[in-house]
Amino acid sequence: MIARHGDPSVGRIPAPAGHPETHVEWVRPTDMAARAGARVMEKTADVNQDVHELVRQASRDGAARIRRALSHREADLAPDVSTRPAQPVLGRQGVSR
Repeated sequence: MIARHGDPSVGRIPAPAGHPETHVEWVRPTDMAARAGARVMEKTADVNQDVHELVRQASRDGAARIRRALSHREADLAPDVSTRPAQPVLGRQGVSR
């Protein structure tokens, strides 16, 4: 909630340091938005770095998994040996004018 009256801490004796009193700081709404925005931007940068590292790790793991699967698949395939002699393709043998 945004207060519409003056700062009640003005003229009040400050609490001693380390006192377990709740603390309310009176700031302008624009300052409050700037402070909150800075915190959000900091957290966003951290999350961005974490996501970037996770994507890089996942792509490395995925590439390794694909390489292993392809090598196993290649080992399972029968060699490509033709048992019939090559036959000529039917069609026109030459074109003349």
